[in-house]
Amino acid sequence: MKLITLFLIGFSACWNPVYPGEPGDQKIGLTLHNVEKTGASYRLYSSRNLTAAHLISPEGKYIHTWYYPHAEDVATNTYSGFGLAWHYAEMLPNGNLIAIVKDEMIIEIDWNSKLVWKAKLRAHHDFARGMEGNTIVVSRNYRPNPWYPGQTISMDELVEFDKRGKVVWRWDYTDHYSDIKEIRDSLPPEEWRPDWPHINTCEILPENPREEKDSRFKAGNLLLCGAHANVIMILDRKSEKIVWAWGPGIIEGPHMPTMLPNGNILLYDNGHHRKYTKVIELDPIKKEIVWEYGSNREFYSPARGSGLKMEGGNYLIANSDYGWFFEVTPEGEKVWEYYNPDLTGGGARMGLYRTLPYEKEMVDGLLRKYGRMYFARNNKAGYAQKYGLSDQLMVLVDWIESGDLDRAHRWLNNDGNRTLGEKESGFAYSLLYAARKDVKKSMEFAKKSIAAGMPGELFSQKFSFVFRPMMEHRLFHEIISD
Repeated sequence: MKLITLFLIGFSACWNPVYPGEPGDQKIGLTLHNVEKTGASYRLYSSRNLTAAHLISPEGKYIHTWYYPHAEDVATNTYSGFGLAWHYAEMLPNGNLIAIVKDEMIIEIDWNSKLVWKAKLRAHHDFARGMEGNTIVVSRNYRPNPWYPGQTISMDELVEFDKRGKVVWRWDYTDHYSDIKEIRDSLPPEEWRPDWPHINTCEILPENPREEKDSRFKAGNLLLCGAHANVIMILDRKSEKIVWAWGPGIIEGPHMPTMLPNGNILLYDNGHHRKYTKVIELDPIKKEIVWEYGSNREFYSPARGSGLKMEGGNYLIANSDYGWFFEVTPEGEKVWEYYNPDLTGGGARMGLYRTLPYEKEMVDGLLRKYGRMYFARNNKAGYAQKYGLSDQLMVLVDWIESGDLDRAHRWLNNDGNRTLGEKESGFAYSLLYAARKDVKKSMEFAKKSIAAGMPGELFSQKFSFVFRPMMEHRLFHEIISD
């Protein structure tokens, strides 16, 4: 008998009228897990509206979280409309995390979320970290519009920083939009376009079997993706010219091309005109599609997304606009699925940008080196006795501290207020949202819980490390003192 665990979970309305949790047919966390066929990789995701990234196991448990509050920063650009929220986050092999605040900055934080490095520029979508430690960042700046005189347009550029944060190289797309026919075919852009070509990927090509026969694909060149121009392209680092391109008339609004070990290119083809999305594998020499998933209209993400090959051969794919991601086999069988549990104030699921797989052996090594964040702390018996906390509340606290956030979330949405009452339900939700680093929700539930009679001193790091981000917020003490 096959070992298949299938989670299909329905929810009742949450007791709180402001954050309804999971109304209707929405889902939280893991909904499908074919144990026999799912890969062993951990998975990283970050919500578009927050400043946190979470690493989860195939079983849906939280393994590690990075969070940076940007308390010292002020949003200066209204172009993206997301303030200081993270647009993209990616873990480096050493356990550090790089995050992009769209059109504001790029930051690097360590395993413990301490700031390592920051550069303020109109960063967006992607970066590439070279072997020597330099960082290439996708950015953009206003330029005179070369196609519509008297107008301006944001044109993409690449900016390279050395390890000390000094700019050592710049490349401006304004000087290269006519390099080869394939990118000239997309010109001119529509007059209403605010930016061009909307580069959303910058990957340093690894050593690969293609470079032996075709120098355009040599290691060190850059693989780029222009979503508005419907093109993927290769930039030769030495000549600084675009030397290869493909896509116009074939793909629509593409994202995240990446070179596979066999020298082919895996690509997320959004399909914003045909109204369904595909992940395709391209032979870049023959310019032929050799594999694809999505042609049966299995999913659709019109504006963003990612698809990556995992250890073991499966694919991790993000339906980013609608906030869920899943794993399929090379034969196209869906074997794992996860719904982003982060919701907006109105109850809508927060979008994602990319979801990234990380090899189990690498992550396990980082956990051995730096230690685990999520594990139950056996230091609460005195609190339970002193404040008369229920056994069920203490079970929820254990679940949250040990990384079983989604289990706690589902139970609270189904049974929280009815079983615990508003005082303890609010406390548990506050702890849960503090773990998710949704500090606004955490504080609002804390306020409700305190109003219902929960002592304010319980909302502290002494009770649980999870409360730390809420405690560090400038408004926290106002809530406790009200």
